[in-house]
Amino acid sequence: MVHRFISMNVYYTELADLAQSLMPNNKKQIYNLYKEMIPKRKTYFKYIKAKKSTKNKELIEKVASYFEIGSSEASTYIDIMSKDDIMTLLKDIGHDEKEIKKLLK
Repeated sequence: MVHRFISMNVYYTELADLAQSLMPNNKKQIYNLYKEMIPKRKTYFKYIKAKKSTKNKELIEKVASYFEIGSSEASTYIDIMSKDDIMTLLKDIGHDEKEIKKLLK
């Protein structure tokens, strides 16, 4: 957990990588490495979060029912397909332009 926290700062990523290469049993060695290499001052480490994009559940259901697959596979299909492919698929199902724009948002 300490390695993750320290690697949040761009300047210390290589140091965290070096410290991770040490044996986890050598906690004193890892501590001394960080103690000697990181300057004593207050710093702010912004936590980097993963970017999760939520897809329209209704669109996933439409694609899943069209291809007769599960929702997780349908989500993958949506990632792979282009926007034009999804639009033609929805037109084949029988949706008009307004519904398609609503589903693609």
